[in-house]
Amino acid sequence: ESLDVDDSALRVGTLTDAQGLYRLDGLVPGRQPVIVFEGGRQRLRSEVELLPGLTTHRELWLRTNSSVVGRIVGVGGEPLRDVQVQIIGDGRTTLSASAYTDEDGRYELHALPAGSARVRALQKGVGVVERVFEVARWAPSGTNVQPWHVLVASGDVCETLRAGFLQRFDDGVDADHDFRTDGRTDGIWKDRKRACARALYGAMGIEWDDRPARFGAARRNYEFFGAPHVAFFGMHEVFGWQSASDVGMFAQTLMLAMTAHGLASCPQGSLMDYPDFTREVFGLDSEVKILFGLSFGYADHDMPVNRARTDRAPLSETVAFHG
Repeated sequence: ESLDVDDSALRVGTLTDAQGLYRLDGLVPGRQPVIVFEGGRQRLRSEVELLPGLTTHRELWLRTNSSVVGRIVGVGGEPLRDVQVQIIGDGRTTLSASAYTDEDGRYELHALPAGSARVRALQKGVGVVERVFEVARWAPSGTNVQPWHVLVASGDVCETLRAGFLQRFDDGVDADHDFRTDGRTDGIWKDRKRACARALYGAMGIEWDDRPARFGAARRNYEFFGAPHVAFFGMHEVFGWQSASDVGMFAQTLMLAMTAHGLASCPQGSLMDYPDFTREVFGLDSEVKILFGLSFGYADHDMPVNRARTDRAPLSETVAFHG
C-alpha cells in the first residue's frame, strides 16, 4: 500500500514494507489527513495529530479485498461484448474498479474493498458518439481555420488514460501544462469558484473542512468520473490564444449535441495536467498542445453529485447594453 499525508503546502508519500510498516518524515505539525492507496485506488481516509518534535505512531487497518465476477447478456440471452462494468464504492467520491466484458460477455473485478457497493453497466454507444462529433464539426471558427485537434478514447485506451492519470495524481506528480497562466483568480471570480465548489461538496455531503473527503472528490477528476469515454482538446502550437476560443466554440457545440442525444458531459481543466502522457498514449507529436478534456457518457442520476446545481451571475454583472 502507499500512504500520503497531505496539506496545502506539502504532500508526502511512501510505501509500506514487507511487514506493512511505513515512515513519513519532514511533516508539518498539526492535524493532517492520511490517505491510503492500494492498487492505484483509495482505500482509506483518516486523520492524525502531529506534535512538534515527536514521532507519532499510527496503525491503519484495511479490510480484506473482495472480487466480483459475472456475465452480461442481452434480452435474448446473447452475450454482450465491450460493455463497461463499474463498481461504485461509497457512492460519493471513489470509483472502486472498472472492466469490460469479453466476447462471452464475462467480466472480472478483483481487489475490491469489502462492503456495500453499486454495480453499473454501460454500453459504449459508438454510433451516438460519432453522430455528436459529426454535428460538432460544423462549429464556427475564425476564417474557418478549424484549429481543434480532438482525441476521443473509449475501451482499453480510455482505461489506460484513466489508470495513468490516477497513478500520477496519487504519486504527487506535479501538473505540467502546455499553456501557462499566473493562476490568480481574485475578487468576484474567486467568490464564484468557491460557490461552485460549495454546491458540489454540498451535493456529495462533504463538509468544507473535511479535507480528506475533498481530496477524494478532486481525485474523481482523474477517474473521469467513471465515464466510459474521454476526449482531449488541443491545437497545434502554431496557433495562439485567439484560436483557443475557436476550440471552445467547438466544445460547446459538441456538448449541446451530446445533451440533444441524451448524453451527459463534463469539461475538465484538470485533464491538461499531464500532456506528455496524453501525447504518449495517442501517439501525438509534441507540436500538438493540450487545452482541456471532456468526460462523457450516460448520466447516473443516482449519484448525488449529479443533482448539484450552480447559479449564474445576473446579466447586469456580465453584459452591458449601449445605445
